[in-house]
Amino acid sequence: MSELNWQQVNQLPVDAVKSAADYWTTYRGKVVESAETVGSDVAKTIGDEHFGGDVADASRGQLQKIATEFEQHVDEFAKPLAVLLEDAHEVLSRDKQAMNAAVERVLDAQLAIKPDGEVYLTDTVLGNIVRWAQANAERAGKPWQTLAETEIARWQQQACDPMTAQVKGIVEAARAHDDDITTKLNALRDKHVDMPPPVGSDENKDVAEYWASKAVDLLNGGADGKMSPAELDEFNKLVEERSGQPEFSTALMNKLGPDGLVEHLDKVSNDVFGDDKSTYSKEQLSAMHESLGKTLATATDPTKQPHVDERWTAEFMNRGATGDNSNAPNGYQTVAPLLKHGKYHEDFLTPVAEHMMAIDKQGPWPDGSELDNLGGPKNPNANPLNYALEAVDHNPKAAQNLFTGNGKGMEDIEGVDLSGTPAVEDPVKYLMDRAEDSKAGGNLFTGGTDGDRRDPLDPNLVGNALESAATGVSTDPDYKDRPVVDSNAGKVADKVIDYATENRHKFTKEPMNDMVDNFGNITAAYMDDFHRSIASPTTQGWAVDRGPSLDLGSDATQAGKWLKLMGSDEIASATVQAASERLMYDQIQTARTTTDLEPGTAYNEAFEMHGNVTAAVTDGTLDAIADGVHQQAEDHNDVVDAVKKVVEGGAGVAFGYATGPWGGEAAGQVTSAIADRVGKQFEITEAEAARTVADKTTTAYQKALADYSSPNASIERLLANERSMNDITKSTTLENFTQRFNDSIQWVVRGYTDTAEEEEAEEKEGS
Repeated sequence: MSELNWQQVNQLPVDAVKSAADYWTTYRGKVVESAETVGSDVAKTIGDEHFGGDVADASRGQLQKIATEFEQHVDEFAKPLAVLLEDAHEVLSRDKQAMNAAVERVLDAQLAIKPDGEVYLTDTVLGNIVRWAQANAERAGKPWQTLAETEIARWQQQACDPMTAQVKGIVEAARAHDDDITTKLNALRDKHVDMPPPVGSDENKDVAEYWASKAVDLLNGGADGKMSPAELDEFNKLVEERSGQPEFSTALMNKLGPDGLVEHLDKVSNDVFGDDKSTYSKEQLSAMHESLGKTLATATDPTKQPHVDERWTAEFMNRGATGDNSNAPNGYQTVAPLLKHGKYHEDFLTPVAEHMMAIDKQGPWPDGSELDNLGGPKNPNANPLNYALEAVDHNPKAAQNLFTGNGKGMEDIEGVDLSGTPAVEDPVKYLMDRAEDSKAGGNLFTGGTDGDRRDPLDPNLVGNALESAATGVSTDPDYKDRPVVDSNAGKVADKVIDYATENRHKFTKEPMNDMVDNFGNITAAYMDDFHRSIASPTTQGWAVDRGPSLDLGSDATQAGKWLKLMGSDEIASATVQAASERLMYDQIQTARTTTDLEPGTAYNEAFEMHGNVTAAVTDGTLDAIADGVHQQAEDHNDVVDAVKKVVEGGAGVAFGYATGPWGGEAAGQVTSAIADRVGKQFEITEAEAARTVADKTTTAYQKALADYSSPNASIERLLANERSMNDITKSTTLENFTQRFNDSIQWVVRGYTDTAEEEEAEEKEGS
């Protein structure tokens, strides 16, 4: 409903409405003219005399189609809009002229109009009436007061009331016209809401500035200075729709500045989580985080034009490190939820994440931020670094830079105050140690490597960030379109493997065991490296090599300890065994096509590599069950999904090296076989596992390893389809597989060393 008042009607901007009507009339004429040119003049340039045949006919037909679409566009939108604006100009002009005349009559009578349209007597008129009454009281034989009251009533009845009715009548008519015009405009807009804007308008600087100013006005609350829930909804919708446009995103971030960004987010979050009744909802705050997060990602991307400058980034980081006062939460604690949304460039994200980590190392973050209420995946916490790690997972390049020290870091951003916050020297070690603080389940807890901390890191997020860096692919399906394959991935994987094998005890129990599924995916990505590291010297010469390599060398001891750790988690166990078996078939093909090995020998050497992997993983499974970490697979469907992903994608799938003609029934059979085998590992009881691992030289232990890790059924299927081998050779090969697998078990029993003497020497060194 229109809320026009008499003053607004008296000053209606009808000239602007006329200009808009003329603009759309002119626009329609130009588009129609262009359409005629495209359909006739342009088409003539490829006329029959110049250009013939089917292609020419199709081209001319396409030009005519474009011309028709142009004309339809203006007939369906521009033409009715111009007509509507012309009608609006006509009726609103009449309303304005009527009000101008009414106001002039009021002024001529020396009367005045209240804001609500009521005409009243001015002091001038009242003074004249009083003087007249005093002058005529004696002749009239009445008190002058009585005479004045009678005259005032006459003026009210004969002048004020009729003029009031006239003014209010004009206002009501104008309001009706305003409502009618608005309804028709909205209907026209809604009818064409899905129409693409004119070419280039989204990136037009003036248009972007307009919408950015509109967004800031909404945050500031418009005329009354207090943003309503409806205005917050409008803000979120406006920003979300334009969050991918560099012109708009940069304009908005420059208008807000880091201080304004923090201020407005604080205002809404404090309302939502404050003690008083909330004006806004949690859903609105969440939408605000998402829309501003995507906008911030766009505005800070140096590959997009325009983008905020480095000074803005420095101010953002400085504001992130400080609060409004010494006890207030830091800016990072307010803006951190934005980092979950959008695709941030590494040149912005890595310095910010590195800066947060440096601040985190100095001690607990201040209390009282909205993160205390939003919470994390496992613990309510006030640590913004969790959100930075999630963003880092979304950008593998940023993750690699963070963990290797490559690329732009916080010290490369000019203007950032880093006094008292030196960079963390070894981010992998620091985050692993800090993640161990999550062993307690609440917001307040003690213990961990850093003593009393209220703000733990989530081991899942640490693991995801490490996996993203080490494999070059985000763990989030929505961000898998940004793979990064280079040597930095292998460097991160090496750091993770070194730390985990030196601190294996940390990862066989909660909360650090939550990372082992990430380790399983890292292992699958580098399965060719693990196969080579545990193979015989002759096999290492021809084994599959798929790219970025680990620094495992030919020392199988570290590889064996790492693979054993994979057995402590059912998903990691399934992933690694599936990747190894998937690669085993490729190893056989590689040996047969690139070497002079006999088919049986090729099989045997491939068996050796896969046998070592599965035996080591099963060894870890038995230990984990015996230690009470697992008693059975928690979700068989998750195990199947993990196996299926690797079998169908191929070993090294994280790097995109899909291998071999796999799929259909064969892939399904292998998936089922491996999943059942892995599930069987985790079905034994803790007591059974404890008895089995009590003495690793017993037949029972070796039998358990064989039962739970040997892929006999898969090998038999493979040999059944092998046309180049006769039945005797196939039988011998299967027997050799069993023997090779027994050798693998002995390798595990000896502690992942080649001989008993090596194991003895290792035990002495350990003692």
